[in-house]
Amino acid sequence: MRRIAARTPPSEHARLRASGGTYEEMSGVAAVRQALYDEQGGICAYCEQLLSLPEAETGPGRKGRHKTKIEHFHPRHSKTSEDDACLRESGEAQLQHADTAWSNMLLCCHGGLDGANVESHCDTRKDGADICARFRNPKTTSVQRLATVEPDGRLVAASGMPHGAQDVIDGVLGLNNRGLVRGRHEFVRALRRRIAQKKQTHGPRWPTHRNGVADKLELEAQASRQEFPSVLLAAADRLRR
Repeated sequence: MRRIAARTPPSEHARLRASGGTYEEMSGVAAVRQALYDEQGGICAYCEQLLSLPEAETGPGRKGRHKTKIEHFHPRHSKTSEDDACLRESGEAQLQHADTAWSNMLLCCHGGLDGANVESHCDTRKDGADICARFRNPKTTSVQRLATVEPDGRLVAASGMPHGAQDVIDGVLGLNNRGLVRGRHEFVRALRRRIAQKKQTHGPRWPTHRNGVADKLELEAQASRQEFPSVLLAAADRLRR
C-alpha cells in the first residue's frame, strides 16, 4: 500500500462544500467519483486491485475490475472526540466537516460484495472502525510506503508505521485474506518468471548496476498504472540490494 498524491478536487466538490452540501449529495456526483479514480490511478486505496471506471461499472468493460465505494478514512459517524490523531489523519480542522473533506475521501473496491473474494475486506470490512491512531491515511501522510508485500503475497506494515498497524491490515481491513494473498502471490510469481528470463538472456551476472537501475525505474513506472503496485515496488527495492 502506498501514498496517494492528492490532487485539486473537482469544482463540483468545492461548490457543494461551499454551499453546505451533504456527503450524500456529493457522492452522487459523477465528477467526484471520477476524480478520486483518476487520483488513485484506477486502483483501490487499500487492496490495490483494479477498479471499474465509474461511468462503466455496469457495462461489459468491467471484467476483472471491481465496483467502487467512497470510503472515509476517518469514519463519517465516529463518536471520537477531536483528538490529534483524528484531526491529523482526516486532514480537516474540525471533524464535523470531515465527511465532505477531500483529504478524507478514498475510493475502494466493493470489498468482496461483488464476489471477488469470499472474505470481506477494505471498507466493507472496516465499516465504521476508527483506525486513525493505528494507521495512516494514504492521502494525508508524507510516508511513501504504508505497507509492503512479502514474497509469499502477504502484506506487512512498513517500517515506521504506528503500533497496531499490522492488526489494522489483518483484522480491520482484511488485506491478508486468502483471495488477496493468492492474487498478490501469483503476481509475484509472474514477476519472478520475467526476472528469470532476463537472467537467462543476459547471463548470471545480471543485473549490473547500470541495467539494474534501469529495471528498477521501469518497475516503479509500471507501479503507477498496474494492479498490486506494492508488488512491483517491493521488487524494485530488491534490485537495489
